[in-house]
Amino acid sequence: MTSTLPLDVTVDNSRGLRETADDPAAHVRTITLLIDRRGDRSGFNITAIGNPFPATGGSFTGYLGLSHNDVHSGISELRQVWLRMLSYQDPDDIRRRRFPFNDTVDLRAESETHREGYDESMLRLARAGYTLFRTVFYSGDRMLADIGDRIAHALRNSPQVITVVSEDLFIPWPMLYVPSDPDTDLDLETAPWSLQNFWGYGHLIEHSFKRIPGWSERLPFIDRVAAGLNVDRTLDTQFKANPTVKPVVDLFAAAARTEVRERRSELASAIKSADFRDQIIYFGCHGVVSGGPEAGTALAHLTLTDQDPINTNDFRSWLQQSPLKISPVVFVNACEGGQMSSLFFTSFGKVILEYGANCLVGPQIDIPPAFAKAYACEFFSRALAPKTQLGDVTQDLTRYFIERYANPLGLAYSLYRGLDSYFSPDAA
Repeated sequence: MTSTLPLDVTVDNSRGLRETADDPAAHVRTITLLIDRRGDRSGFNITAIGNPFPATGGSFTGYLGLSHNDVHSGISELRQVWLRMLSYQDPDDIRRRRFPFNDTVDLRAESETHREGYDESMLRLARAGYTLFRTVFYSGDRMLADIGDRIAHALRNSPQVITVVSEDLFIPWPMLYVPSDPDTDLDLETAPWSLQNFWGYGHLIEHSFKRIPGWSERLPFIDRVAAGLNVDRTLDTQFKANPTVKPVVDLFAAAARTEVRERRSELASAIKSADFRDQIIYFGCHGVVSGGPEAGTALAHLTLTDQDPINTNDFRSWLQQSPLKISPVVFVNACEGGQMSSLFFTSFGKVILEYGANCLVGPQIDIPPAFAKAYACEFFSRALAPKTQLGDVTQDLTRYFIERYANPLGLAYSLYRGLDSYFSPDAA
C-alpha cells in the first residue's frame, strides 16, 4: 500500500535567519586576502580567494616568513619615502629645497616647471610601493610567490575589488605599486612610472576585520546626518595660509546637524551621554602615534583645542560605560592618524572599531594642511550624497586629485572596513 507523504514548505523571506540582510548593492570582491600571524609568531599565513585563484586543486595559502618587525620596517620605509617626497631639491639651485606639496593642492604647474624634481619624486614613490609589494608576497614559500604573481597579473589586466582581512598585519595597500610591464626595472633612474599603477588608483581596496554582529552597509538618517566635529582650533592659527578646521566646520554646518567640540571633557560627556547619536565622528586635530621604541608604553593620543591628551584608555573607558548606539563613520584628519599598523591601530583605532564604529578613514603620513582640508571637504561633499558608497568615494578622490591636480596624496588615505558603506535616508 502506498500513500502520499504530506510536505509543507515554509519560505521565510524576512530576516528571521539573519541579523541584517545582504545588500544587493555591495561590491563583488574579486580578490580577498586573509592574513593571520602564525601561532609560533614566526611569520604569517596568507590565504587568497577570488577570480585569480581557482577553487580546484586546494587552497591558495602561502607562508610569509618575515617577523612583524621586519614587515613593519618595510612599511616605515615606504612612509619615509612619501614624507621625503614632500620636499625635494630645486633643479635650478641644488642648495635649495622645494616644498610644493606643502604649499598647494594643485601641482600641475609644478609638474611642468620643475619636471625633473617631480618625476624623481614620483619614481621614488613607485619604487617604494613596488618594493613593499615584493616584500609582502615574495618573502616566503613558492605558494606565496604564486599568489603574488597572480595578483600582479590581475592588477595589470583589469580593475579589482580587494578586501584584506587581518587583525595582525596592516599594510598601506593603496600606496603599493605594480608596474604595467613585469620587465620594468624601477631601480633605473630613467624607469617609466605611472600614478595609474598604484593600487589605490586602479582598484577598490579596504582593510577589514572580523565581522561585528549587526554590522550593516546602510547608515540610516532622517532629514540630515548628525556629525560631531572634534577639533583643535589652534591649527588655523598655526597654518594661517591654509586653515584646516574652519572650512570643514562650515561645510558640515551647511550639510548636517553639527556639534563642534574643542575640549576633552566635551567629547567624554558626549560619548557617555544617552543621547549620543553621532553618525560621523570627525577629528581635525593633532595626533601622536608613536615615539618609537624609546617611547616605551606611551599610548597614541589626540589633542583638541584644550591640548588635554585623549588616549586609548580614555576611549575604551568611555565606550565600556556607554557603547555606541549607532554605527558611525570615523574620519581622523590628524597627524599620522591612519597609521593603523602602529600604536594608533592597536590602541585608538582598534578600540573604536571594536566598539561598533562602521569604518575608519585616515592618512598614512603627515598630510600638509592644504591637502588635508581639500580632501576632507571633497570626501564629505561626496559621501553625504545618499547611497554613495565610501569605497567609491576614496577611489574617486584619489583619481580626482591625480588627474585634476597631478597630486598623489589621495593615495595616502586608507579605508578600514566600509567599502560598501553608504548613508541612506530610506533606511531610517
